[in-house]
Amino acid sequence: MFLLWNNYLLLLWSIRKTIYITFSKKKSFKYRELKYLLDISIIPSQTVRNNQFVDRYLGILSSFLKRRNDKFCFTFFFTETNNFNTLFKFYKTIKILDRDRVNYICEYDLLSYRFIFSFLNFQFSYISKCIKLYKNCKVKNKNDGLFKEEIISSLPKNVITSYFRYIFGQRLSKLINNCNILSYCEYQEKDKCFFKGLRESHKSIKIIGFQPIIKHVSYSHYFIPDDNLKYGIVPDRVHVNGKFYIPRKTSIKYGTPISLRHKNLLKIGKIFPKNILLALSVHESDNISMIKKLSNSNLVNQKITVSPHPANNVTKLMKLMPYEWQLSNKNIYDEMKKTKIIITTGSGTSVECISLGISCLILGNKNKITTNPLISYGKN
Repeated sequence: MFLLWNNYLLLLWSIRKTIYITFSKKKSFKYRELKYLLDISIIPSQTVRNNQFVDRYLGILSSFLKRRNDKFCFTFFFTETNNFNTLFKFYKTIKILDRDRVNYICEYDLLSYRFIFSFLNFQFSYISKCIKLYKNCKVKNKNDGLFKEEIISSLPKNVITSYFRYIFGQRLSKLINNCNILSYCEYQEKDKCFFKGLRESHKSIKIIGFQPIIKHVSYSHYFIPDDNLKYGIVPDRVHVNGKFYIPRKTSIKYGTPISLRHKNLLKIGKIFPKNILLALSVHESDNISMIKKLSNSNLVNQKITVSPHPANNVTKLMKLMPYEWQLSNKNIYDEMKKTKIIITTGSGTSVECISLGISCLILGNKNKITTNPLISYGKN
């Protein structure tokens, strides 16, 4: 299963590489003149739906750098890469980026087709080392048993994503000079491998991580352990959403808290509550669960405004929605201005709505753990 899945993803990577070099415009900027690289994800379905590129991660920073006339570009991590159905959206996305003259670098610029052979060699080495570790792992307690089991159960993961980010980081660091990496840091495997690759070829490179989110414990990857410092995968400085998220004791350097996410929230004035807003999650199973529950309730015939997450398959979800519900193409903060009740799963959006005095209903999914950032509030 491991080899089948990752070789399938490798095939998709090679197709996207071909699409990219065939249809994208050649880059004209000089790498060594760049002062900043903004490392973010780009969601093709969202870009195509909006017919424009919108930086929903570090947008305030890019606007600030433009006003200062600083030379910068984006380093894009393309999402939605796991099936053939997204190839056309990928093509349309690169055409939109070229039309809008967005300066960016991605792995398709720096990795040649030889990457295919490099990955094939890596994956066989990876799986053999995992099997060896599994055989040599001695179980002395429950934690040892869980670790040994996880060695095998984690194998079907997208190893190719982490590997190409690592190689991309290595190649990129050889092209840039005194350039700061401004990264939207979820601190997932793809981020750690990218940082590792950057530092292996450029020891003095400066990485600044931004985590402008409302953290909760189920998003454990956002919490950076101190012992990761020795592996060279931690940003030089991390900016979180507020002082609350800075650990009391830590060896990691945290900068001034910057609330990049809440710029639009803080601009909201008076609320004119009249609508019911269903804010969808990034997780498809949660969305399907919410839609089914509401469709079997008294709200089925109510006019509900549905705000999709940028990563949602809107076409698929619309087929499940009652006719009376309306899909919104507006920014969710614009929808908040006229919302009386928001229905969602556990998310930072629920906290933002509560701060505006909007009633919030969190629906759990019985098939998985529900994250509720307001677990201590609203109890009878």
